[in-house]
Amino acid sequence: DPSLEVRAAAVQALKPVQNDRVVSPLLGALEDPSPRVRAAAAAALGAFPSDQVLDALVVFLHDDNADARVSAVTSLGQMGDPRAEEAIKGSVNDDSIQVRRAAAAALSGGDEGRPGMGGGGAMGGGMGGGAFAED
Repeated sequence: DPSLEVRAAAVQALKPVQNDRVVSPLLGALEDPSPRVRAAAAAALGAFPSDQVLDALVVFLHDDNADARVSAVTSLGQMGDPRAEEAIKGSVNDDSIQVRRAAAAALSGGDEGRPGMGGGGAMGGGMGGGAFAED
């Protein structure tokens, strides 16, 4: 749909669905022209650890929008995969302080109740419904 709000709402609606059938539409949303939609898709994908999702999120760490990169780092942190940890380590030198903070949190035990790669348990929540800046 051409409407940003409709596309963003569609991605948000898929986030709580615990079914692998939503992975394909979420991966497709990573290509959306809107950083808001891309970030929401990256945030939702953390609930679906797989090689396909991990590979897509690693590539997505190079998105031109910092909010989208934060979502990718957070989702990779949720996966608890050593390959995800390696990818996150590269984000500690990101140009954006928000991305660097998200990477540090994912690697060092997290913040806001989110254990990092080395901690036990699952990271909570993802990015939430905050306002994403359009670049």
